[in-house]
Amino acid sequence: MLILVKDFYNFLISGTVSNQSIGIKKRFFLNLLILKGFVFLFFVLLNLFFFNLKIRTEPLVFDGDNFFKIFFNVVLLAPILEELIFRYHIKIQYNNIIFSFLASCLVFYDSILFLTVLTAYFIILLVFLRLNTKINPLILVYISAFIFGVSHVVYTDYSFTFEGVINLFFVFAPRFLSGLIFSYVFFKKGIISSIFLHLIWNFIPFLLVFLRAKFLEF
Repeated sequence: MLILVKDFYNFLISGTVSNQSIGIKKRFFLNLLILKGFVFLFFVLLNLFFFNLKIRTEPLVFDGDNFFKIFFNVVLLAPILEELIFRYHIKIQYNNIIFSFLASCLVFYDSILFLTVLTAYFIILLVFLRLNTKINPLILVYISAFIFGVSHVVYTDYSFTFEGVINLFFVFAPRFLSGLIFSYVFFKKGIISSIFLHLIWNFIPFLLVFLRAKFLEF
């Protein structure tokens, strides 16, 4: 675990990962889930100590009682499309950027403003690629993590009151940090591994919401 944390820290400041294998594959993903769990717990404790858990952090996608639809959208579809959008383009290649753009059209077709921003971002990357302009991958890691956090804010009920701004922070911040972790996995193991970790992580809140709903039925 300490080796992974050190490698992740070096990634955050250099944009590179070591070629050293960090344990067996199962333990690698387990340690990453624990790391993400600590991030989640940190924000839960902040919410508890300062706001008595009054700040909602669950995205609207968990609303509703059609659990098959939620499972398909949140646990299966979202990890694939979101990793294609926010991670795949980081290693700047034409095909990667095009796939990221197409995936963004599928996900954000009903949010024209955000889709326009993403489109402009991908066009800029294509221009840099065309001009053979080198971009520090670390810059794209932080930009993609930032956009990943903002994308969850887009589908959150918010108001510009103090409580509304705090709510946006609790939605954005953990997703931004999650975006950094997913980027690390993408650079370390590839897009399939980042999708897999994303899928497992999304399954956890889905399971909790499902169990809570079933518990309330009794």
